[in-house]
Amino acid sequence: HERLTHITPTVRRTTTSMDGPLVEEVIEEPTVEESVEADTPEVEEEGKGDKEEEVKEEEASIPFIDPEELAAMVAVATGHKGEGNSLYLAEDFVGALSAYKLGLEQGPPAEQKQKITAILHCNIAACYLALQNARASQPSAPQIEEVIEGEDEDDGPDSLYKKVVTHCTSSLEVDNSYNKAYFRRGIAHRALKDYRGALKDFEKIIENGAPTAELHKWVRELKPIAKKQEEEERDKMMGELKGLGNKFLGLFGMSLDNFQATQDPNTGSYSVNFVQGGAGASGESE
Repeated sequence: HERLTHITPTVRRTTTSMDGPLVEEVIEEPTVEESVEADTPEVEEEGKGDKEEEVKEEEASIPFIDPEELAAMVAVATGHKGEGNSLYLAEDFVGALSAYKLGLEQGPPAEQKQKITAILHCNIAACYLALQNARASQPSAPQIEEVIEGEDEDDGPDSLYKKVVTHCTSSLEVDNSYNKAYFRRGIAHRALKDYRGALKDFEKIIENGAPTAELHKWVRELKPIAKKQEEEERDKMMGELKGLGNKFLGLFGMSLDNFQATQDPNTGSYSVNFVQGGAGASGESE
């Protein structure tokens, strides 16, 4: 078994920033700073015109909201965020969760793509991470049971990690450059044993220009594990497909064992031959 560095966040030291609690800022974890893109000359890309048309169509589909009304929504959401941050620092994670959710309810619609929406979703994810930690040490704590029982039917041991993934994904749908959302989702993906998902999230942070030595270490550790997981999932899928194929071919007294695929070493293409009784071949196809 590959050895993994433990990176599950623990709520031992928290700080705040302009976008809320930083659950990942603990001694055993690196701080993931927001990346600042350097000014680069514009390069004409293939298909750029099509992309611009898609953006225009997307913008046209967004319902119009009066700028003053939108600003008021942002202000209300920001107020709830501030309240949530204070509660989070006091380790009232359930109270903070409620404040952030109220900010989403009374703030601008997600399709308006306001930064506050991405922040609130990401801060909600931070609360779920903190509650998942508390749940691991105090599984029957009243405040945790309140959250689990009051939201949905999924009360499994990893249910809060799944909520982290959901809210980080919602955050990234608003702002796909938000490194904290990638980081928190990566933590949750890894805890859920979705190593490919975790690898993609951590690699995205590096791609966005915010690498740390610790992130590079995690990526190195995850790559062979993610590759093995992908191979196992592919083998499982192929086994299921083979079972379906044999079930169908069985109606005609055949199975997939009657077909033999041979790769041409020169072209790399495959030819499929029908084999019966261990000899003879017919019906070749590319």
